[in-house]
Amino acid sequence: MRNLNLSSCGSLWLEGHNVRHISLDDCSNNITVSFEKSIELISSMGVNTYHAQSTQQEIHSCFAISPPVYLVASSSEIFLWHSLNHQIYEKLDLKTELKAISISPDLSKTVVVTGDGFIHILSSTLETISNFSLYEEGFGSALPVSLGWGKKETQFHGSEGKEAALAKPILPVSNTQYDDGRFEIAWRDDGLYFAVSWIDPLTENRRRIRVYNDTGELFSTTEITNMISPGLCWRPRVQLITTAQRREGCGLDIIFFESNSQRHGEFELINGESEKFYQVESILFSPTGSILAVLCSGTQNHPWFIRLLTCCNYQWSIKQHFCITDNSLNDSQISNISLTWDYHAYSTDLSTLYCAISINGLLPNNNQVNSKTLLQCWKMNNMYNSSCILTNSSVNTVKSINSGLVAVINGNTVEMSCFAYSVIPPPMFATRLVFYSNSANQSNKIQCNFTPFVSSVSIPSLWLGNESHSFNNVMPMLIQSVDCQSSKNIFPNTYFITVTNGTSLEKESFCNDEVYSEWHNGAKNIAPWPRSVAKIDMDKLFSECNGNDESLKSLILTELKQKNTCLFSPLSCFTWLSLYEVLFIGADGLLLGYLNMKSLYAGDDHSNGSVNGRWLLRASSSAQEFKTLMERNNSKFARMTTICCTIDGRVCVQMSNGTVYIYPVQDILNNNYCHEILQINEFTIDNLHSYNPLNCIIQFPSYCDQLLCIPIYNEYNYNPIQSYSALILLGFNKSTHCLYAAVLPKNNTGHFQQNNIIALNITNSCSSLIGLSEFLIVTNVNKLLICVSLLFNSSQINDPNSLLKELLSRLNIPSELDTSTRKPPRNWYNDNLHPIESGAIIVTATPSDTKVILQMPRGNLEEIHPRALVLAHLSKLLNNKQYEQAVQMMRRHRINFNLLHDYNPNLFLSNIKQFLQSIDDPDLITLFISDLV
Repeated sequence: MRNLNLSSCGSLWLEGHNVRHISLDDCSNNITVSFEKSIELISSMGVNTYHAQSTQQEIHSCFAISPPVYLVASSSEIFLWHSLNHQIYEKLDLKTELKAISISPDLSKTVVVTGDGFIHILSSTLETISNFSLYEEGFGSALPVSLGWGKKETQFHGSEGKEAALAKPILPVSNTQYDDGRFEIAWRDDGLYFAVSWIDPLTENRRRIRVYNDTGELFSTTEITNMISPGLCWRPRVQLITTAQRREGCGLDIIFFESNSQRHGEFELINGESEKFYQVESILFSPTGSILAVLCSGTQNHPWFIRLLTCCNYQWSIKQHFCITDNSLNDSQISNISLTWDYHAYSTDLSTLYCAISINGLLPNNNQVNSKTLLQCWKMNNMYNSSCILTNSSVNTVKSINSGLVAVINGNTVEMSCFAYSVIPPPMFATRLVFYSNSANQSNKIQCNFTPFVSSVSIPSLWLGNESHSFNNVMPMLIQSVDCQSSKNIFPNTYFITVTNGTSLEKESFCNDEVYSEWHNGAKNIAPWPRSVAKIDMDKLFSECNGNDESLKSLILTELKQKNTCLFSPLSCFTWLSLYEVLFIGADGLLLGYLNMKSLYAGDDHSNGSVNGRWLLRASSSAQEFKTLMERNNSKFARMTTICCTIDGRVCVQMSNGTVYIYPVQDILNNNYCHEILQINEFTIDNLHSYNPLNCIIQFPSYCDQLLCIPIYNEYNYNPIQSYSALILLGFNKSTHCLYAAVLPKNNTGHFQQNNIIALNITNSCSSLIGLSEFLIVTNVNKLLICVSLLFNSSQINDPNSLLKELLSRLNIPSELDTSTRKPPRNWYNDNLHPIESGAIIVTATPSDTKVILQMPRGNLEEIHPRALVLAHLSKLLNNKQYEQAVQMMRRHRINFNLLHDYNPNLFLSNIKQFLQSIDDPDLITLFISDLV
C-alpha cells in the first residue's frame, strides 16, 4: 500500500560513450561506470578515468574488489587495476571471447562464461578454482525424487479431465528477433549459488537457466520453456530466480523460479497490445528485494523506459515509470542504458537507483557524432499517502475530512479507501481513479501505447484550526502523472481533485475524459468519490514567475528547462499549509514553491481557474555548482530535501546535510522576492534580516527522512480548544531507526535565535510514527506500539531540556517488557503500550475515532484500538454528556461501566436523567447497574 515518492534526484554528464556496466562500491560509495573504451570512477574527489590500452580492447565491466583495486574485464582478458597509480597486475588471458562475468556478493569469487561454453570460477586474485562446460547433460543434484505417488497418467486432474495426463508436445518457437543471444549470470544474495541464463543449442535454441553452487556443482536446470527472454536476477531474501517470458501476441511477463528450477508464479509486465514493441534489457531488485526495476528498450520509435514495481499480498503494482525519450535528450539517439541499485540502503523504506544513459547526438557545426553519457540518480522513500486532519474541537464529528483516506498508486490508477468506515485489505480497494491521455496533445513523432503513469499523490495531513474551514467537508488531493507524449513539458500533468464520501454511480468521467472514477468494493454511501477534477497548468504558473528576478529566471532555465520530466519528477515533498495551500520542492531541491488553489473548490471540471503560484525560497547559489553526485552530502552543496509545517504558520525546510531552516510562511508570502537560503558561513547576524526572515536553525545529527511537528499542552489547565504551550520538531531517520527531537522557539516575527538548536536523540528503535491532537503514536522494532501523551506539566514545558528528557522517558520501554533481553511476562498490562507483530508499521490513524491501522510485512492489515486512545476519547464523550456513544464504546472495548460514575461523580449524578433517556437498550442499563460497586 506504500508509494514510491521521489525524495531527490540528480544528474551528471560523463564523457564516455556506449556504457556497458555500472556498479557501486559498498565501502567508499564510489560509482564505477564502464564504457566500451574507458572506465570512469566517480568519487568525492572527482572523476578518475582509465582508457583502454589498445583500439582492439573492448571493456566489458569493472568491479570494486578492495578500493583502490578494481577488477576489470575486457573481451579477451581480465586484470586487476589500481585506480591511484593506474598499474595493472594479475592479468588473466582468455582463450575465447568473454560472454558474461559476475562477482559474488562477498567479493571472494568471480564467475566467467566464455565463448566456448565453459564456466570458470576464479578467486579474488584471478586464480582458477574450477572450470566446466555449460552444456553438460543432466538436471543436477536437486533432481526431484519420486515418492511412489504413481504416474502422471493415473493421477486426478480435476476439471481438466483425462486429457491433462497426456504429454503435450512443446513446439519450438523462434525467439531470435527478441533475443540477442547474450549470456547472463546472477548470484544469490548469500553467495552460495549462482544462476546462468543462455540459449541452449541442444534444445532448438531455447533459452534455459542452470543453477550451480559456489564450487561449480550443477544444482538444477529449468524445464524446456518457449520464449524465455534475456533479463536475469535473483530476488534477495525471498530467493527466487527472476527472468522474463514473452507470450507472443498476448503479453510480456516477469516469471519466477525456485532454486530447484521449479516455476513459482508470474505477473504481466506489458500487455499483448504493446508486447511486440519492447524487449527486456535488465531486471534488478533493490537490496532488500522490495522494489523491482525493469529496463525495457523500444523498437519502431517506441521509447525506452524504466518501471519500478512493488509486491503486496502477491499482487505486483507499478509505482514509478520513467519514460526515456529522444526528445528528453535533445533528439539524441540512445545507444545503451545500464542500471544499478545503491546497496548501502538496507532499509525497506529507502532506495536509490542509478542509471547511465549513453546517447549519440550530432554536433551543430559539422554534424559529427558526439557521444556522451548521462548519469541519473533517483532517491525514493517508500511511504503511505494518507489523510490526517486535526481540529480544535473536543470531538471530531466531521468524518468526511477525517475519513482515513489512503491512496495507493498502481500504474495509471490511484486506488482509494476510507479506513475510518471500513478496512478493505489490499490489493482490494473501494474506489479508483483512472488516468488517460488527451489525444489532442499527443505528438506523432513518439509512438507509445502506454497510458499516463501516476508519479505522486498528495493528501493533506495538517492541523485545521476550525471544522468550518473544511469547505463543505471535502478532501482535496493533488495527483501528478507523466507520459511519453508530454516530453516537452517542464512539469508533469497536475490534477487538483476534491473528494467526498458517498456516491450512487459506478463510473463517472471528469476533465474531458482524462480522469475516470470507478467504484469497486464496499458500501457506495461511504466510498470516496471525486466531486470535481481540475487540471493545473504548472508550466504557465512556475516557468517564469516572481517578476524580474534575473537570477531566479536563470536558475529556472538551467535546472528545469534543460532537464525533462520523463527522466525525473521535478516536484516532490508536497506539504499542505491548509486545505487549499501547498508547499513543494522543485528543481531537484533548489526551489521551494507555493500553490494556492482556493478558487478550485467552487468549480467543477475546468482548467487553471485562478490558481496562484510562485517560488518562495531557493537554495544557496553554491549548491548549484556541484561537480559530482556525492557532493550533495556536503554542507557547501546542500539542497532542500524535506519540509513540514507547524501549527503556528511556520515552515521547516531540511537540507541534505540535516540542517533545518525555519521561516514564518506569512512573512515570506508578503514579499514577492524569492529568498535565498544562505549557509551558516555565508551570512552574519547583523545583516541577516536584509536577506530573509529566518526564524531559527535546528541541526539534526543526520539527515532525516520524515519531519513532524507536534504540539505540547499543559496538563493542569488543558481543554480541547486551548492553545498549545510548546512545539517540538521530530526528525525520523528510517535507516538507523533514530528519532530526533528539538523544541522550537516562539514564533516572534523579526527575531532570529543566533545559536543553532541541536536536536536530541530520543529513541533508537522507531519504525514508524504519526501525530494526533493529544498523542504521538510510535511503533518500534521491539514489537510495541507506544502512545505518548502530549500533556506535560508547566515546569517541564518551561525548560526545553526537561521537556525532551520527559519525552525520552515516555518513549522508553519498561525493562520487564524489553524483548531484546528477556521474554516479556504473559499478563503484562500498560495503557500506553500495545503489542504488535514484528515489522508492523502505521498506515493511518483516524482522529475522529480510536482505531490505528497497521500493515504487516506480508501485506495484510490489522485494526487495533490502543487503550490510551480509547480512554482519551471516552473522557471527551463523558465531558460532553454523550452517554449513548460512551456506553457503546465501553461495551465494544470491554471497559467497566463503573467508569461512567467514577470519572466525574458530580457531573454524572447531576445528569442521571439525561443518561437514562439517552440509553434506549435496557440491556445496557442492566450492565451498568451490575458493574456498580
